[in-house]
Amino acid sequence: MAKDLKAAVSSLEEAFFAVADAMKTEHPEVWDKAKEVFGHEDIKIAEWLASSSPALGNKSPCDVLSESDNGEEQVMDIIGRIEHGLF
Repeated sequence: MAKDLKAAVSSLEEAFFAVADAMKTEHPEVWDKAKEVFGHEDIKIAEWLASSSPALGNKSPCDVLSESDNGEEQVMDIIGRIEHGLF
């Protein structure tokens, strides 16, 4: 059982690092602002980016970034709200 759990955690970490790498390349402004607000933990930021948000219609920031023409603006707005304690 412990081996399965360790493998699952490793797989999840790899997925989060893949999200982080994609964000750094495709949306560097979003990534940089998220680092300012959430700190410099890549996994923590990637987890937030991959999690659904009620403020984004229960979509994840990653989904909004990939599905919407103004996705970057929407995600930056949410990060700004979090930064100022409005979310």
